[in-house]
Amino acid sequence: MFVRRLTLDYRIKSRTRWSDMVRGRGEKVDIHLINFEERRGDPAIWRSLSLQRGERVFEFTLLRVLDGTPICLAHHTLPTARFPGLADKINDVRSISGLFMEYGIEDYKRSDTTMTCRLPEKEEVRLLCIQRAQPLIVLEGRNIDKNGRPLEISRSKWPADCISVKI
Repeated sequence: MFVRRLTLDYRIKSRTRWSDMVRGRGEKVDIHLINFEERRGDPAIWRSLSLQRGERVFEFTLLRVLDGTPICLAHHTLPTARFPGLADKINDVRSISGLFMEYGIEDYKRSDTTMTCRLPEKEEVRLLCIQRAQPLIVLEGRNIDKNGRPLEISRSKWPADCISVKI
């Protein structure tokens, strides 16, 4: 049986924001923290975030839910040096924009986005309440501050039937 999900228009632009996408739609928005860890970065992360070898990062995953329907798994990677004390604040995160504002970052831009499509892994099937054969749209982006310094790497995974990507 195929059940059509709601569809969100996801506009990729210099100021792409989850909150802007869902604001005014009328659905109940929930965000659940799935995991959080502090770890040593790896070479790809160090390059993408312009970090020195050996620097540490915070990684966490949020499950975004609209009207009781899981719609997106969003994985975020941030440099620990830029976000001290995040471990104490993470349970109160309602948006990445709001989190950045707590650290004095009032504006930021998306420097680049890569879009791919793939089948979900077992945990993604469970969390997004989808079938194993349901394709996912995966958007990987990097956000930078007003001075061009990288803030974050984000990887969001969406059931393909619930997102319309506008480039």
